[in-house]
Amino acid sequence: MATNRRNVLKRGVSLIGTAAAVAVAGRSANASEVEVASSAKPATGLTLHGRAWRIASRDVERGVLPPVGVRMLTRGELVDKPVKGRKVANFFATYHRLSAPGKVASHEPGSLELHTFVFSDGTIIGSGIASAASESEGHFAIVGGTGKYLGVKGAYVATQRHTELGGDGTATFTFTFV
Repeated sequence: MATNRRNVLKRGVSLIGTAAAVAVAGRSANASEVEVASSAKPATGLTLHGRAWRIASRDVERGVLPPVGVRMLTRGELVDKPVKGRKVANFFATYHRLSAPGKVASHEPGSLELHTFVFSDGTIIGSGIASAASESEGHFAIVGGTGKYLGVKGAYVATQRHTELGGDGTATFTFTFV
């Protein structure tokens, strides 16, 4: 009988120890979650402006609107102010046409795009879908970065006015970094 009683007591002490360890671990996890939440930075914003906004493709003749499925390349310069701004980066993008211009409403998806913002100290990569309007607007996710922008997170709204699609050759990018 003494052996059984000893085993029962050992198991009871072991269970109490395990429960205490779980409770302490739970409190530690909650404390670290609070620290992370309280140390989170508020979102910060940045607006860049594009000039010399061009789009080109071997698959489309000059003056012809791009058909569905065509791939194109966009490029331009990014400046800090819309008028007489100082160049801060280059912009390059791959552009895949999802719908023919004029065949769908302007707010419908028009293109699937992958953006690369090339700064002197690194790059930011973004991806998303822009509207079918000639002044396209799209919401893009920041999917990565290099150099100074390694680990950057956030999103941005891009408004692009490609010269070849009837625009004035400008763009605006409004970033929200988190």
